[in-house]
Amino acid sequence: MSSYDISDPSALKVVQTETFTLDQPGPNPIRQNAPHPHEVLIDPTGQYLLAPDLGADLVRIYSLDPETLERTAVAPLVGVPGTGPRHGVFLVTEKKTFYFLVTELGNTITTYDVEYNQNNSLSFHEVFTTTSHGGADVAAGATAAEITLSVSSSQQTIPPHFANIA
Repeated sequence: MSSYDISDPSALKVVQTETFTLDQPGPNPIRQNAPHPHEVLIDPTGQYLLAPDLGADLVRIYSLDPETLERTAVAPLVGVPGTGPRHGVFLVTEKKTFYFLVTELGNTITTYDVEYNQNNSLSFHEVFTTTSHGGADVAAGATAAEITLSVSSSQQTIPPHFANIA
């Protein structure tokens, strides 16, 4: 994973590069024989970078330094072994911030309540998990690949199962 200073588009500069390794393959050795970060996203506050890693069954988390653009690893969000985290998305409500994580190998979507800690780290508290097909059985061979939220910015529509916690 590399980050670049793009302040001068004609002269991009590498700020930081990191290569991930695994001590051993995951529970699905065909798909989890090496790290497989699938995306990087910045949290709603701009303080953290998250990288779901299908091969390692975790979401790598880094605090970001706004001055130097460097990132520092903090405790990861550890997933269920063999599920293969692939993509995530945040939802900010008036009271809380939620993180939705889709897993490719497990075909699940897990919702977490995000807590911003005083020690420059994040905590994730699981709210619920469902299949990537809304609770229905997942068809053989189907794999989850992406997650998006459709929330009206003018209405801030929140799903009914969030009514009591959002």
